[in-house]
Amino acid sequence: MATALASAGQPRSAATAASRASASTTTGSSTADSSGRSLIESLWKLVWKAASASPRPASQACSRVTLPSRITGELLRALRPYHPLWVMTHFNHPKELTPASERACRRLADHGFPVMNQTVLLRGINDDTETLTALFRGLVRARVRPYYLLQMDPVKGASHLRTPFSKGVALMEQLQGKLSGIALPKLILDTPGGMGKVPIGPDYLVEQGEGRVVVRTHRGVKVEYRDPPR
Repeated sequence: MATALASAGQPRSAATAASRASASTTTGSSTADSSGRSLIESLWKLVWKAASASPRPASQACSRVTLPSRITGELLRALRPYHPLWVMTHFNHPKELTPASERACRRLADHGFPVMNQTVLLRGINDDTETLTALFRGLVRARVRPYYLLQMDPVKGASHLRTPFSKGVALMEQLQGKLSGIALPKLILDTPGGMGKVPIGPDYLVEQGEGRVVVRTHRGVKVEYRDPPR
């Protein structure tokens, strides 16, 4: 599990953050730290980073959620003047939602910090609907919005944890009927070479013609929709 202060602009992949060393980027209107380390830095350094980013429309930061005790009243009071600041957590399994972690998430929300989560799809760990359903519902109860479900990056030494592309698509189709929209993240492929994130998922469009569209629901039912003229 990992926590991070992050920007509402273009936060980097949690899969990448989990496997690479510290790297900070500034992109247009957002500031993101992909290392997953930002919240374990010293208080003065965090305040300096927040103050530097504050003139921009939105700011975001990232750090590991392995230390929920870091979310102190002192930290929250120091960062609060520099809103908007968004917190991006990195929970991969419901067992990581410990009482201490849930308290930290609720405390962030109570102090006006929106909290979102990135989960990496991991073979044999969370690549089933039961585990992901428990994780996403648990996050919502802790006032955390499931944001991304990430196809794992090709990382040397970790190929045994990667799931097939089709597995993630199938899981999203199964979750569509189990979870509310608030609890359902986007399935994302973070393209190699830094070409950006691509949303992926089931194709529900069956047929499209003049004045009509046919879609397939998650139950497999085909429904016709009257399309207005262009």
